[in-house]
Amino acid sequence: MDTDPSEVHCLERNAFEVLRSARSINNTLAPINRIPPELFPMILQCWDGGCTDRNLITLTHVCQRWREVFTAHSTLWTYLKCKDVEKTRVYIERSKASPLKISLRESREQPHHYTQDAFLLVIPHISRVTSIMIFGGEELFETFTVHFACPVPLLRHLTLHLSLHPLPVLSSTLFNGNLPSLRTLSLGGIIPHLPWQNLPQLTAFTLFGLVSKNDISVTRLLDFFSNAPLLREIDLRVLPKSSDAPPGRVVSLPCLENFKIMTDNTHASTLLNHLSIPAGAILDLAFDFHGSDSPLPDFLPKNPDNLQNLLHITSAHLCAGPVTIGIKLGGPSGGLDMYGNRKDWRGSDTMVSERRTLPSLDYFDISRIQRLAVTAYSFPWHNETDESIQHVLNIMSDLRALFLNQCTSEPFISALDPEQNHQKLVLCPKLERLVFCVDVKECFLFYIGGLADMVKGRASKGSKLRSIIVITLGGLMFEREVSKLREYVEHVEHRFEKRLPEWDGVF
Repeated sequence: MDTDPSEVHCLERNAFEVLRSARSINNTLAPINRIPPELFPMILQCWDGGCTDRNLITLTHVCQRWREVFTAHSTLWTYLKCKDVEKTRVYIERSKASPLKISLRESREQPHHYTQDAFLLVIPHISRVTSIMIFGGEELFETFTVHFACPVPLLRHLTLHLSLHPLPVLSSTLFNGNLPSLRTLSLGGIIPHLPWQNLPQLTAFTLFGLVSKNDISVTRLLDFFSNAPLLREIDLRVLPKSSDAPPGRVVSLPCLENFKIMTDNTHASTLLNHLSIPAGAILDLAFDFHGSDSPLPDFLPKNPDNLQNLLHITSAHLCAGPVTIGIKLGGPSGGLDMYGNRKDWRGSDTMVSERRTLPSLDYFDISRIQRLAVTAYSFPWHNETDESIQHVLNIMSDLRALFLNQCTSEPFISALDPEQNHQKLVLCPKLERLVFCVDVKECFLFYIGGLADMVKGRASKGSKLRSIIVITLGGLMFEREVSKLREYVEHVEHRFEKRLPEWDGVF
């Protein structure tokens, strides 16, 4: 009996379809495929490496059902790197009407990390672009400026980091000069003329990298801040040397939460003189510290009224180390973090500059401070009081807790002893807790004998301490000396630690 080849082919095809259907049904019955389709995208979130292109493509090759489920989720196909034409086309098709995110990168090592033809596929869909990240040079910047000289109404996140010389200037034609939906803006390697006038939704602004101090204007920054009333986060890595704004101009930032200025100069005040920092905000400054003068005047506004975030300071942490200086102030109205590197400290000049740190607090109202922490404060002469310490402690009438971390404790103990200080008064009458952290290598800095006299003298004046904690790093023992304090203090504790405690964790 002769067999028709076409019939054999048909039978084979039918058998293949039956087998494929059986395998599909078998896959459908697998426990993992009982997961509702809407939960499948969470697999990417749990996968080590996240939602990368490779992981996403791998998931679509597991089985037919997984391919159908993942390709149907349009939001998974919205991140476009524009490296490959066909891949970009597939992503755009599968993204359907979902918002698009674009990331274009170009470097000397990879001058064509993106493909021009692939990028052109995105242009008809600009109306649904919500995020743009550009990292590159001249060719990429030209491509960007040519094709984005039009409205992008849904754009929420914009990052432009360029490496060009001379520095390019942002054109007012970009996005038709209008960014009504923009939430975050990060600029680097660009002259920040900031041409956009409509930024009603902007909440975060970053400016850094390859920007000359001569290419940035205080007036333009103030105009920019005025056009962005909802700004909450500001991060500036460059500032102009001088201000071109009228002395009396002050711009309010009513929604500000965190303002960070990290520069290599001493001109933060050129901008802060024109800004009102609201209550509740954190002002974070970094600086280079030259000479023995206090670093505060060069970095804070001339008018303290601009710092509404420091109306009521309740805690302070001062660090006066051999290389760095740190000042941290906080309270219910906000805070100030300053961190600086010494550039020209030598020998005894270091001691002098450390002693300048405490009096610099006169710039603020410190009468309500309840917690004071001091780290690495050195005092070169023994048996001598430090007038700057007495001056500051005399103002802190509300002080409740004092933490001395690897400090010369003698001047503090003497100031708190009514028999030793110049005024013969009980300074910090509400003081309840003292914490000392002593390194075994610097145990001579801990004035244990004077501490006993101090607590006795305060107790005799009706200002008895409730708690003293001595923390030692290493094997140093103070048990005999510490036990003497228990007659005048409610709670005395001596503990060993392997590392320096955080001051927030001690109080």
